[in-house]
Amino acid sequence: MILNLQPDLASLWTNIRKSYKSLINGILKSSDYKLVFVDKNDPDYSINEKYRLLHVKAAGRETRPKSTFDLQFELVKQGKALIAGLMYKNNFVAFNYFLFHQNTVVYMSASDDPDYAAQKIPFYHATLWASIQHLKSQGLEYMQLSSPASSQLVEGFIDYSDSKQLDISFFKKGMGAKQVPFNRGIKYYKKELFLADLEKFKSAVIENHFNRQF
Repeated sequence: MILNLQPDLASLWTNIRKSYKSLINGILKSSDYKLVFVDKNDPDYSINEKYRLLHVKAAGRETRPKSTFDLQFELVKQGKALIAGLMYKNNFVAFNYFLFHQNTVVYMSASDDPDYAAQKIPFYHATLWASIQHLKSQGLEYMQLSSPASSQLVEGFIDYSDSKQLDISFFKKGMGAKQVPFNRGIKYYKKELFLADLEKFKSAVIENHFNRQF
């Protein structure tokens, strides 16, 4: 999923799904919310820690060591990354982490407070749009929204998605991102492994396509 940041902001806004615009404005125009950007000009480690702790809270466990978040913060200090945080009534409720490479920014990570899950507040719609504006102003030309980027449950051989991944892909498209080809190859050294994957693919296609159509 690639988002071209080079058009003017009016054009980028036009490309956003219509139903998302009121969700974005509802947050960004509310005095209850505040966007905070952490970059090399304001490398606040305490916010990096809040991002890490919210990541742990959202996952329900520590999925990776603190040292990896410290490495991410080092990239922020070097001007190679950005943390975008959304505050609600002075408490951080969502974060996005972006990594820079040449003229491209990669949407690497996100976390939000599960205490607000029942309210279905569209945190990421607002934080991503605010980040798009901020990153465009910094001269970045493209945003890679990475995987998942599927439009159906089975895209190809060993390329499967679940309903959550499809919802994430739908969200990314709604923010103006476009699917681009990404070709991969697999080299098998054992025929049995290839045949096992082939059977899995056949079962997935039958279950998710033919059985749903007839």
